[in-house]
Amino acid sequence: MTKYSTKHHLRIGMAVIAVVMAAGMTGPAANALPITLAFEAAPHPIHSHGLGDFVGTYTYFESAWDGYDVGTLLITLTNTSPADNGGYLSAIAFNVPEGGITGADLVSQSGGTGWTLDTNVNALPFGSNYDFGLLSGQNFEGGGQPFGGLPVGETAAFEILFSGDNLDQLTTESFIQGLGDDPFLVTRFRGFDQGGTDKVPAGAGAPSGGGVIPEPATMTLLGLGLAGVAARRFRRRQ
Repeated sequence: MTKYSTKHHLRIGMAVIAVVMAAGMTGPAANALPITLAFEAAPHPIHSHGLGDFVGTYTYFESAWDGYDVGTLLITLTNTSPADNGGYLSAIAFNVPEGGITGADLVSQSGGTGWTLDTNVNALPFGSNYDFGLLSGQNFEGGGQPFGGLPVGETAAFEILFSGDNLDQLTTESFIQGLGDDPFLVTRFRGFDQGGTDKVPAGAGAPSGGGVIPEPATMTLLGLGLAGVAARRFRRRQ
């Protein structure tokens, strides 16, 4: 088995960035740039308690390198809960389109503390088996004080790299629409005054400016993430 040094991985990453930037983001609309969709909290009339609030965005794009398709979902969330009531956004659960995605990695994140990516997340009462979750040290279920998460007034950004098939057939809309009866994304808040907690789903997304290209720092992390995926696949073939 061939071993690769850190410098080798960096060279692969820089090469991937060059390919992605030169070719643009391939996909079902190859001549179009990635679209960002904005969404906001849509409190449930029974299961939400009027404490937690948020706004967010999704941006998805696909790229190909060395015969492999990879997809990237950029998620931003801002905790817009009332400042005088405190509260942390401590867990996020979301679904993805069926039929193509076989794996995911959280390759970069900023804002808040303690975030990890998990699968098959119980996000009752909205759904017992969400595809993925971003958790800050606690499950979606359960109350108590937060172990980490996103304070009021702050924004978190997550870059999730997907592997699988037919990723070029997906768009940002694919991650919001047509995912079944459950909300496409739900959030968990903890740590409000008097020990209050909340569970708040997202409403349908609306365009938030087309042609959004990830910033250079994100592209660098994307290149390194692609390099890791390529290296892992190469090792599995040996």
